[in-house]
Amino acid sequence: MTDADRLNELFARPGELEFLVGDHGALVASVTNAQGSATIAIQGAQVLTWAPAGDEPVVWLSPDARFKPGKSLRGGIPVCWPWFGAHPEDPSKPAHGFARNLDWVLSEAATVPEGTRLVLRLVPGEAELALWPHQAELSLAVTVGERLRLDLASGGHRRGRGRGARGL
Repeated sequence: MTDADRLNELFARPGELEFLVGDHGALVASVTNAQGSATIAIQGAQVLTWAPAGDEPVVWLSPDARFKPGKSLRGGIPVCWPWFGAHPEDPSKPAHGFARNLDWVLSEAATVPEGTRLVLRLVPGEAELALWPHQAELSLAVTVGERLRLDLASGGHRRGRGRGARGL
């Protein structure tokens, strides 16, 4: 069973939400509802595309973009965390932090009055703690509808709740 199959088994909503590997090679959530459409990469919880229903895309990804595990796709809306740009003390650390290069866990998918809401979580592992030694958990709620809403929260996390493999 592929990662897309597993996510579809757990979260798909026929005619509204499905998981697939996009033309660029990344595992994505593909949302289409009466209010709008979007694709969100599981790696980095990165919104790649969004368009209100019947309108031109507002957020898009270059057709030349190609996915490489551990590397952010250029375009869309990346999550730059825990720092933006080059690391202030160590330029050998990943530009724009590590959150955009990791697989996130989809924890919720729901139909809401505004459209479709997905909640993705990231709990940094030991490798990330070596880059940034602070206990933290990220949560990104993406609501796809006539408007695109992103709610990013960062806070402490409890030990024993790993991020899982390939965002599952």
